[in-house]
Amino acid sequence: MKINLFETPMFMSNIDLDKISIKSNKIENKWLSNTKTSYNQANSLSSESYNYLMQKIAQILMPILPGFSKINLTNIWKNKYIEEDYQENHIHSNSHFSFIIYVKGESKTIFFAPHKHLLECFYGDNFFRSSYKSQFRPGQIVIFPSYLEHMVSKCNNTETYSGNLLITDINEKKAVIETVDKEKGYEC
Repeated sequence: MKINLFETPMFMSNIDLDKISIKSNKIENKWLSNTKTSYNQANSLSSESYNYLMQKIAQILMPILPGFSKINLTNIWKNKYIEEDYQENHIHSNSHFSFIIYVKGESKTIFFAPHKHLLECFYGDNFFRSSYKSQFRPGQIVIFPSYLEHMVSKCNNTETYSGNLLITDINEKKAVIETVDKEKGYEC
């Protein structure tokens, strides 16, 4: 019998890109890679986009959230990879889960095992995989624990939306989200 210990869950689903609209006033080069992004800007979602996205996320995460019930979107942003752009290795601190929505172009995200360096040190590539090169396509969302180190290798003409989630415990059995007043929208 095989028992998988200490798994790192990752969730993938299709998503309707026509139902997600992020408004960003400013997209600028950030990080060492100089990737064009609206990270840490005043990005906003219409209430319809917010409600659709959060319902989709709740549906995906429901199986692993017993006892944890409120899903909070803490931020969301756009990334544009133009010519040979990339994103260096990173994690998303101060959140429980993060997500990537593939909007345009080929997925070049690479995820790394949390114990990557131990695997490489003791086993090389002989027994256990230490990285995963994603094969996601536009119209898909991937949700993963925020501690999971990842990067984007060089790519051209690619666009993604990324975001972070916090899960809070309100002692209910089902995951819930707050809907947003259609007139006000949602800003994160």
